[in-house]
Amino acid sequence: MKKKLIFVCEFFLPEYIRRFNFSFFKKKGFDVYIVDLRYIVFPHYRKKINYSFKNFLFKYICIKKISDWNSLKSKLNNKYTFFWKHYYSLNFITLKISIDISKFFFFKTYNDNYTIDFKKKI
Repeated sequence: MKKKLIFVCEFFLPEYIRRFNFSFFKKKGFDVYIVDLRYIVFPHYRKKINYSFKNFLFKYICIKKISDWNSLKSKLNNKYTFFWKHYYSLNFITLKISIDISKFFFFKTYNDNYTIDFKKKI
C-alpha cells in the first residue's frame, strides 16, 4: 500500500504547492491529498468563495460538512497515512477534525508555516 500525505488547511491557495514543496513528497512515493476546510472555517463567506483548485498531481478534497470528513476518515489506514495540519481549531468541527488527526502520524506546522515538527503516535 502506498503512503499518503494529507495536507489539511483552512483555505488552500495555489502558491502552497510551491511554498510547502509537495513535489518533493510526490518524488518520495507519497500520494498527496489536499483537504480544504474553507466552508467549515469561513461559513459566512460561503457565497463569495468561487475559487476551486484542480491539479492532476494532487487530489483535492473540499470538506463542506462533517459527514464529508467522516467518509474520508473511514478510508484511511493508520500505518500508511501522514497528516500535515495547517489550521487553527476555531470551532467545534475543526476541533473534532484535530482530534481525529491526532490518532494518526502527523506533521504540525507552527505560526511561521515553515517549521515542521514530526510527531509520532505512541
